[in-house]
Amino acid sequence: MFSIKFNSGVPIYRQVVDQVVRQIDRGQIENGDMLPSVRNLASELGVNPMTVSKAYSILETESVVERKRGVGMVVIKKAVKPANVLKPSIKQIVADAQHLGLSEKDLSKLIREQWKKKGER
Repeated sequence: MFSIKFNSGVPIYRQVVDQVVRQIDRGQIENGDMLPSVRNLASELGVNPMTVSKAYSILETESVVERKRGVGMVVIKKAVKPANVLKPSIKQIVADAQHLGLSEKDLSKLIREQWKKKGER
């Protein structure tokens, strides 16, 4: 259900949040579905339960899931806009580009190049 890239530079809790949102958007997780328990998901991913708990708290704050006492986390949000799914990744890319001194024009060029490469695969 989830896969974590430990060396991606993206915090693990953020990867969990993003993957839940993407799976909702794709219809893989639907309204009313239960997310795995914090302990089960942490064990499955090989991460600290506090990391999963933080991800679930963010999802709850963003009104994606609802904590049902004695039951767990239930999805309460339907599909999201694709742009919203990409915002965290784009924000990180822009921050990295600025840190490296890339101009907006150069970053746009890199994105266009990647877009074209995707079409060639």
